[in-house]
Amino acid sequence: MNPGLNRRSVFGLSLLDTAVFSVAIIVLIKRWYPDFYSNLYEVNLKLAAFLSLIFLLGPVINVLIYKPQRDKYVNDLSVLYILKLVVLGVGLHLAYTQRPVLVAFSVDRLVVVQAHQTEMGRIPPEIMKLMISSEAPPLIAARELPKDDLSLIFEVMSGGVDIEYRPAHYERFKHQRERFYHRMCNSEIDVKDFGVNFDRNCGSIAVPLVYDTDEFAIAVFDSEHETIRRVIFQDPW
Repeated sequence: MNPGLNRRSVFGLSLLDTAVFSVAIIVLIKRWYPDFYSNLYEVNLKLAAFLSLIFLLGPVINVLIYKPQRDKYVNDLSVLYILKLVVLGVGLHLAYTQRPVLVAFSVDRLVVVQAHQTEMGRIPPEIMKLMISSEAPPLIAARELPKDDLSLIFEVMSGGVDIEYRPAHYERFKHQRERFYHRMCNSEIDVKDFGVNFDRNCGSIAVPLVYDTDEFAIAVFDSEHETIRRVIFQDPW
C-alpha cells in the first residue's frame, strides 16, 4: 500500500507533469511556426489534438491504471511513460521536420520551403547563416535553370525537384531584388482588392504564395521591410 498516494494525488501529479510537457511543446511549436505560418499549416488544430492525446496518456490513463499494490502500479506506469515518450518523440519529430525554413522567390512566386522538402546539409553557408540568425524563415531567391542545361530542364518538367527545393540554386534575395520588383510591381493581382493600402511606389505587393507543395495563397509583401505582412487564403490564379 502507498499511504500517501491515491487516485486524486496520482491525477494531480500526472497533471502537473503533463502541464510542464505541454508548455515546452507549445514554446517549441511557436518557435518553429511563427506568425502566420501556424495558420498556413493549421498548427493550432494539430497542436490541440496532440496535447489532448498527451493529456489522455497522462492524468486520465494514469488514474485508470492506478493500483494500491506498488509493484503492479510501477510496472504499468513504466509502460505508460514509455508510450508517452514515444508519442512525444514522434510528434515533435514530425513538427520539426515539416517546419518552414525558407521563403524562396522562384520565377513569379514565393515558395515556403519546409525542412523535409530540401537537403538541409547542402544549403549554402551564407543561406544557413540567415536561417540561424532569423526568427522567421528568411527570404531568399532561387536561380532559374540554366537554359543550356536541357537535361536538368527536362528533369524538372518530368516531375523532378523544382528549383526552390534545390539548395544548389539558393542565393541571397538581393541578387534578384530588381527582378522581383520588376515582375511583382506589374502583377495583375492588386492588393487594393483585399483592403490593403497600396501605392504606386510598390509599398505593398500581392504575390502568389505556394506552400505545402501544391497549396496556394496570396502573400501581402511589404516592400519596405521585405517581409510577408500577412497571407490571404485565396487562389492567386
